[in-house]
Amino acid sequence: MRNQRSKWDAFLEALLPGETPVTFLMMLFCVATYLLGALQTHLLWESDGAALLRMGANFGPQTMAGGEWWRLATYAFLHGGIIHLAFNMMALKNLGPLVEMRLGSARFGAVYAVASVTGGIGSLVSGTALSVGASGAVTGLIGAGIIIGHLTPGAMAKNIRDQLLFWLGINLLIGFMPGSGLNIDNGAHIGGLLGGAGLGWLFLTLEHRAPGFARAARIPLGLLPVAMVVALGWQFYQMRNVAPIRGGAAALGEAGEEALMRSCFEELEAERWSEAERPCGTWRYAVPDRTIPYLIMAALYEQLDQPGRAGRERNLIVALAPDAADMADLNLTPPERIKVYLAASR
Repeated sequence: MRNQRSKWDAFLEALLPGETPVTFLMMLFCVATYLLGALQTHLLWESDGAALLRMGANFGPQTMAGGEWWRLATYAFLHGGIIHLAFNMMALKNLGPLVEMRLGSARFGAVYAVASVTGGIGSLVSGTALSVGASGAVTGLIGAGIIIGHLTPGAMAKNIRDQLLFWLGINLLIGFMPGSGLNIDNGAHIGGLLGGAGLGWLFLTLEHRAPGFARAARIPLGLLPVAMVVALGWQFYQMRNVAPIRGGAAALGEAGEEALMRSCFEELEAERWSEAERPCGTWRYAVPDRTIPYLIMAALYEQLDQPGRAGRERNLIVALAPDAADMADLNLTPPERIKVYLAASR
């Protein structure tokens, strides 16, 4: 049976349809983000890695060395293809209401957000190259549901716990099965599971030992999924001067990459620094394994008096290509360095 609703839960239910508004909200943003990416890249059935990186995928160097920690939230709205999206949305639709009805919308949103972040951390720890998807958050909901079922009296609660344990076992078995051929981020699943289970246990413990504190905490907890959506908006704001990578980097081919590079170089050679940010930034995201675009962007950001972004680009150079870090000769002015990089690219 659902807990007594808080005013925050009632507000969310009045604002959004159904008794499980946060489940609906997270599904809505996942689908909307996928469709937006499809419109930008012209890829519907699958997503391209460079485009996902631009939109907020969790990528170790970018998240840590680049200082873009909001990617620990934004990656959970992105998906590698329409099948990936469909499976996660199906799981969220079936599992989300079960947990949200028990915890209430505010605490459910907190579990979802925290599991997303701990899943992102798990992915970084496991060394996954590029991580996207809501499965870390969904696995966190499984963990919370198992704890809730275990600690709640009654045969029905234990039956739900056993079903979730079976579901969890199957997911982990498939993930760790040798030669499965599936690109499964086990680090995100384990991180999400631990975050969701830990928070589920904390909520039920507070219900019995500090009910007043548990009620007071609902409003700030309910803001956590809102913070995830704000992080997604922040990523798109950061990319306002980077054009969408249409067709995906994999579909660009050498001619497409050459065209992006020429667009960047034309603005740099004419010393139109502000105008250069968009084509050069697009080229940099389209070929994220190249060193020269990072060097160019670091010098360009310095020239544009954006030292914070320039520093993040230099950190990325050290993380991705330590041998190339010496090319960032700070004894030269930014325009002088740009000339060196242009000469090295020809």
